[in-house]
Amino acid sequence: MSIVAVFGIYFYAFHSPLNHESSAWGDFGDFIGGTLSPILTFVSIIALVHTIELQRQQLQIARKELKNSKIEVRLTRLELEKSAKAQAETARVLQRQAEYALITTRLSVLRTELDMYQAFPDEATPSSGREPASKRQQVIAEIMDSINEFYTENTSVLPENPSSGTP
Repeated sequence: MSIVAVFGIYFYAFHSPLNHESSAWGDFGDFIGGTLSPILTFVSIIALVHTIELQRQQLQIARKELKNSKIEVRLTRLELEKSAKAQAETARVLQRQAEYALITTRLSVLRTELDMYQAFPDEATPSSGREPASKRQQVIAEIMDSINEFYTENTSVLPENPSSGTP
């Protein structure tokens, strides 16, 4: 557009048709070059300033995004740490429950044996049919000792407040 304006100004100011002399063309070239160069230089400087401003704005946006990404990574790391702790606690609780189930099964077996010996009369036991009462009492005492020993060794696995007074 500025080129058309320069040509228009030249023809308006000098009212001359196209000339066939080379000196006239040299003058015309000097006029065009001298007029258009500053205009195009000014437009180039404006474009350069505009480009620098756009890059500055993009850099600010990139810095904000980087800051937000750092915060997000930090929050994600904290959440992952919490999740890992929760999983570790869950694994610990499941291990404790498995140990508790094993202990209660063993105690149940011992309790069943004890009940079996207590169900027979003093004179008879399930093994021989007729054993002295002292043998029966000895077996019951051994079973009770086993239950108490087992309970004592595994109190860390058993619940803090058992439902019954004895294991």
